[in-house]
Amino acid sequence: MMRLCYLILAHNNLEYVAELIESLSDDNIGFIVHVDAKCQESMTSLERLIKEKDISLIRPRENIRWGDKSMIDVVNRMSLAALNDNRKYDYFILLSGQDMPVKSPEYIRHYIETGGLKNYMAASPMLTDDCLWLEQGRRRLQCYAVRLGSRDIATIEPLCMNWGNLRQIAKTFISGNVKAVYDLFRVFFSKKRKGFNMPPYGGEFWWRMNRESLDKILHYYYEDPELIQEVSFTSNPDEIVYNTLAYNLCDNIERSTLTYINWQGEKSPEYIVMEDKHLIKSLISKENILFCRKVKDKELLKYVRQFF
Repeated sequence: MMRLCYLILAHNNLEYVAELIESLSDDNIGFIVHVDAKCQESMTSLERLIKEKDISLIRPRENIRWGDKSMIDVVNRMSLAALNDNRKYDYFILLSGQDMPVKSPEYIRHYIETGGLKNYMAASPMLTDDCLWLEQGRRRLQCYAVRLGSRDIATIEPLCMNWGNLRQIAKTFISGNVKAVYDLFRVFFSKKRKGFNMPPYGGEFWWRMNRESLDKILHYYYEDPELIQEVSFTSNPDEIVYNTLAYNLCDNIERSTLTYINWQGEKSPEYIVMEDKHLIKSLISKENILFCRKVKDKELLKYVRQFF
C-alpha cells in the first residue's frame, strides 16, 4: 500500500488545522507540520494529535515572510524531514493550513495510486504568452525584490529607467519605508541578475509529488549555490522555484494541483464558507478535485466529512 505524507504549512487557526489532520488520517498516512513563529495560539490541539497520529512538528519554528525565500526554506526543511522519515513515504502532498479535502482519505490515496504516482503542479513557461503575470513574469526574473511592508514588494531593475521601473521606484518612495529606500538605491546600482540557468516556470505553489521527483529537486537545489542566491533576489519565489525545477528535471507531470481555488478576489483567493454548500457539493462530485482552498471554519470541514 502506498505510504502518503502530507506537508502542512500552518499560519494560524490551529484548531482547524487539527480538524484537517483528523479528516485526512488513515493507515500509512503521516504528517509533517510547520507552525509559523508568528502564531501565538495554543498548540494544545496539535500536541494532543501528535500522541495519536503520525505527526512530526518542524522545530524551531520559522517566521515566514510573504513573498520571500523564507517560504522556500521552510518547505525544503519539511520535504527533507519527510524524505528522511523512517516510514519511507512514496508520495507527498503540500497543503496550506487553510485547505480542505473534498474527498475521503481512501479516495485520495486511490486517485494518486491509479494515476501512477504522477506529479501534479500547475505552471506555465514564463516569458511566453502562456504566462499571465505582469510582463510575462519578466520583472520577477530580472529585478531585485525590495520589501516595502508585510505584504508589499517592489521589483527594481538595475540601471534601468523605463516606465515599469519608474513606477516601482515611485512606489518605494511613497511607502515611506526608510530601509526600503536604502535597498532601492543599493539594488539599482547592482549588477544585472544572472537569472535561472534553466527555462523558468511559474504558477501555483501547492504541489503533489512522488518521492523520486521531490528527492531530485532538493538535491539539485542544494547543489547549486547560484540558484539559491537567485531565489533570495526573486519576488514571490515560492511560485517559481519548485515549478521551474519540476518542469525541467522531472517526468510525468500534470498541469494541475487537483484543487479548487476561488480567484474572485483581486489579489488572493476568496474564502469558501458554509453558505457555499452548493459549490462544495459540486466539488465533491468532480472526480479530479481532491481539495479546495481557502477555508477557516472547522464546522464546514465537519459538514464535508459526512459525504466521505
